[in-house]
Amino acid sequence: MKFAYLNSQNSMVVKATDDPESHSHLSSEWQSDAFGGGAVLLNKKSNSESKKDVMRQIVLKSIHTGLDLNEPSIRNQLASQGILEPNRNFTRDNKPTTIVFAKVKDKEHLEYIINNGFYLGFTKLKPAEPFLKLNQC
Repeated sequence: MKFAYLNSQNSMVVKATDDPESHSHLSSEWQSDAFGGGAVLLNKKSNSESKKDVMRQIVLKSIHTGLDLNEPSIRNQLASQGILEPNRNFTRDNKPTTIVFAKVKDKEHLEYIINNGFYLGFTKLKPAEPFLKLNQC
């Protein structure tokens, strides 16, 4: 590791190196005042809460392209089922697709929607199969 710092979102950024000299220096015993003002333990609950928000996102398929997701009646019907902030996916040519990304109110609504589907108008739809997206450094 060459150095580490907190960015503007208060997340730690670590710059790594495979330089043997840096590695031996960092592996040695650190001075008692190495962190100057001290080290602060970040609130792990806030980190887990942000992970929960990511896990409560869902992909809705087969949503007709002519359907206006900003229409209050549609938003209210989705919200009553725990589906919040629906956002349609667009192609590079700025044409709407049938895929919509949305947040889900809580874990119970998410499980219900995955297992039983949801209603849009009088049509019962199923969400896309859930998948886990891993970001590799």
